Amino acid sequence: MSAADPTAALAAFLLSNVGSLVDGRVFRPKVPRTEDEFMPRACIVVRNAGGYQLFGDSYLPVGDPRLDVIAYGGSDLEADNIARECLLALKGLQTSVWADCVVHWCKISAGIIPLVDQETNWPFSQFSTQVMVTELAVA
Repeated sequence: MSAADPTAALAAFLLSNVGSLVDGRVFRPKVPRTEDEFMPRACIVVRNAGGYQLFGDSYLPVGDPRLDVIAYGGSDLEADNIARECLLALKGLQTSVWADCVVHWCKISAGIIPLVDQETNWPFSQFSTQVMVTELAVA
């Protein structure tokens, strides 16, 4: 048995549901260095945000980690628009399997915040989610 990867699951879900907005550029846990020369442009990053709320001390094989979704764009507006589409898609997520991970639900735990990367000056918008997942991979 192996552990399921919630970031891979959300990245696969977003690629399937809003990937056309970013030409398939959905990454985890950060933008790969090979993309740097093309940035800023539309892409999505899913990364761990730490913390379990309901099932952290449980013996049940489920978890509810917090994950951040970061939407980059060529402009503040593009980043905001991508983030809104991601948020809407994730609110509709129902129990399903993505990247060998069973995702039971996804809740938005912090709304969209428009930001600018301090090191690169790339505009991005970010929000936080909490997902309930089965912690063992299904494949």
